[in-house]
Amino acid sequence: MLRSHYSGLIGLAVAAAIFSLWRLDCTFGARQLLHLSRDSQAKALVHILGMALWVCWVGISVVACMAYDQVYELVPNLPGLGAPI
Repeated sequence: MLRSHYSGLIGLAVAAAIFSLWRLDCTFGARQLLHLSRDSQAKALVHILGMALWVCWVGISVVACMAYDQVYELVPNLPGLGAPI
């Protein structure tokens, strides 16, 4: 349950990062003409590609965090592991 909560927070952070990058792009003068377009196929394609970008970033972030947790996980207190060989 803790890992699913952790994955949810990663997904939220990635979505916030993508949204803030988009807002930053709009601030610096990018023309966003999608909302003015009447082409429904183009709108659908942009939304599908945006979701695919989010899924890729979340997948990469979750795998990186899982690898970090496995590398820095504390060694269990088993006999013979406390002293170096």
